[in-house]
Amino acid sequence: METKLEEASKEPGRKEIIADFKALVSSFPDEMGSMQRQLNSYKEAALDIHSLHADMQSLSSILERKAKECQCLCATSASQVSEIQDLEAVVWFSPKFCFFFLLMSVLKNVELHYLFC
Repeated sequence: METKLEEASKEPGRKEIIADFKALVSSFPDEMGSMQRQLNSYKEAALDIHSLHADMQSLSSILERKAKECQCLCATSASQVSEIQDLEAVVWFSPKFCFFFLLMSVLKNVELHYLFC
């Protein structure tokens, strides 16, 4: 490279070209540093993207599992509500409950009577 510079410097009008070439060569370290920083920035962004993608997949899996769990709980709850309603119907129409309810009403009236009389 040096020999080419020496040969080029002997030709007329080439001194300007050589000066420009030297300026260009001297700017390489700065430009290379800038490019290296930019490349590191891109690498960091790519790592962040991969990390976010993994987080998204994990959260998506958790959300899917929770949605299935919610569906199961809703089905269980509906079944239990139906069972409670059936039991209430049995209790309300059982003779023992009717007698118990009547007895409680009488006792409450007797209690109220003694309180106010």
